[in-house]
Parts: sequence; structure tokens; C-alpha cells
Amino acid sequence: MGVGSSKSKKPEEKPIKPEDLKILLKISKEKCILYIEKTNSNIDKKKNEISTCLEQNNIDMARAKMNNILKDENDIEIYYLLKPFLEKLIERCTLIVSNTECPPEIKSILDTVLFASTRVEIDELKTFKEKIIKKYGSDYVTNAEKNKDNSVNK
Repeated sequence: MGVGSSKSKKPEEKPIKPEDLKILLKISKEKCILYIEKTNSNIDKKKNEISTCLEQNNIDMARAKMNNILKDENDIEIYYLLKPFLEKLIERCTLIVSNTECPPEIKSILDTVLFASTRVEIDELKTFKEKIIKKYGSDYVTNAEKNKDNSVNK
């Protein structure tokens, strides 16, 4: 038995590939588009329902549906704003992978996507975040999620 052979070795982690990040970001972008389309369609239905409620003099129900529409419109705005940041990161995945620290020229973009990843329901962004944690560390991601460096575009 060799020295240290009784200890189990930690398996080496696979390096992050730009293609893997691009796939996650492209799927995330498509999910943004689908969410926007689906929610806009639901808003149209809710507007018709509001009209029916008002015709039936059901003001409270109409008001509740209007509040739902306002919430949906705010959510859509987040997805609209996120989409161009995803597009920019797709173009810069090689830059992420080839640096041990986040390059300053993409910090604001990356931080904004990480910040948004906790506020939208896109599983691929959560996976992307996990890969960034492996690359740049959990402190970096936590700071981005909390916007501690004030680098998130709002």
C-alpha cells in the first residue's frame, strides 16, 4: 500500500466549458421569451374577465383581477430587462471560463443576471449560478445577489 492510499480522493471537478454556460443562458433567454408571451396572453384573458365582472357589477372581483394584472406586468418587466443581459453573457462565456476572477468588463452584466436569478423562476439560471459559484466562489455570488458592490443594473 502506498502512502495515503487508504484515503479516498475527492473526484476532480470537470472544468466549466463555455458551451455549457451558453446552453444554460440560451435556454434561460428562451424561457424569458416564453414567460413574457404566456403572461401577456393571460393578461388579455384577465382583462376580458374584468370586463365581465364590471358588467355584472362585481367590483371587488374586478379590482382583484386588476391587481393580478399589475403584478404580472411588473414580472414581465423583469423578464424583459433580463433578456439583453443574457444575450450579452452568451457572447462572453469564454471570458468567464478563461478568468479566475470576474473580469471588470462583464461584472455588471454577470452581477445583474445573478441578482435576477433569485427573482425569476428559471431553473437553468440556478444551474448557471452554481457553475459561477464553482468558478468565482460563493462570496462573489452572494455579493452579486445582494448587490453589495452596487454593480447591478436596475
